Amino acid sequence: MQQLNWPTAVLIIAIAALFVFRQPIAGWLGRIGGVKIGSLRVGAIATSPQVGDSPRTASTEELLRAFDSVVMRNCEDKIRQDLADRGLGDQSDTVRVLIRHLAATQIALSLERIDRLIFGSQLMLLQFLNTLQGASHEQAKLIYGEVASTHSEFYDTYSYEDWLGFLVGAGLISNDGDEISITQVGREFLSYLTLLGRRLSGRLL
Repeated sequence: MQQLNWPTAVLIIAIAALFVFRQPIAGWLGRIGGVKIGSLRVGAIATSPQVGDSPRTASTEELLRAFDSVVMRNCEDKIRQDLADRGLGDQSDTVRVLIRHLAATQIALSLERIDRLIFGSQLMLLQFLNTLQGASHEQAKLIYGEVASTHSEFYDTYSYEDWLGFLVGAGLISNDGDEISITQVGREFLSYLTLLGRRLSGRLL
């Protein structure tokens, strides 16, 4: 069987993922713009091209702006680095847009997985950190201790280090030893839940 070239394979994966996760991705992207590919539209109304832009360049930049964020650009950089490591350096407009769509899909999949696994107390800590520049472990342990006393049968074998480690491992917070703080991914996750109408309180554990 003839192998698909890289752009074609990515296009198939990206379109399939966009259809499977179209509702969460559409809600999340609502705050940063819209995109239209043929008859498929996700997000809000697109901006007008700048004077002097060619139709192709304006269309490309419109699609790229639709998904723009710090987290998105970081994910894009990782995809480009992976392509460079494999000797795939095509930087055509089509590839640039496909990379952006693939990055959006990867981020949405990652945030969905975190949403399925995160505990209510961990989400409470994340919301608390979102209001501060940083917090001490003593402050975080107050949240952990409260839920641990209520659900002792579970938390007897789930330590504070395990509880905090999930958030660090998911990239939602950083831990420099003395202080913990929310990351850009953590803020993006909270925005994602809010825009999709997901519960931020009243979750188990």
